[in-house]
Amino acid sequence: MSSAGKDSESGSGGGGPVLALPAPSDYKTTSMTVDQGMKMDKLGPIVINSDGTLSRIANWHKMTKKEQETTYRVLVKRNNHRRAALLKRQQEEKDQQKRKEKEHGTASET
Repeated sequence: MSSAGKDSESGSGGGGPVLALPAPSDYKTTSMTVDQGMKMDKLGPIVINSDGTLSRIANWHKMTKKEQETTYRVLVKRNNHRRAALLKRQQEEKDQQKRKEKEHGTASET
């Protein structure tokens, strides 16, 4: 094995300085309980994409208050519609899987 392989295994990375994480006291923290919610207004609302992934609106912080209100109202409706469609598709897939399992179970008995 070459010396390069040994360096990568040991994690030395070529002898450069080891970078450390900042001390916890360098960050402002917020304590929460499990049942407590937290608003993240500055991040903007969560968008449910049609494939079920989640994202946020990149320029939310640049929008005016009126634009945010309008976008939020439209987004809530769209998210509800997409969520319902995703749940329906998930249920259909479960039902289809159950039918396949039942068919294979019945076919093996005969």
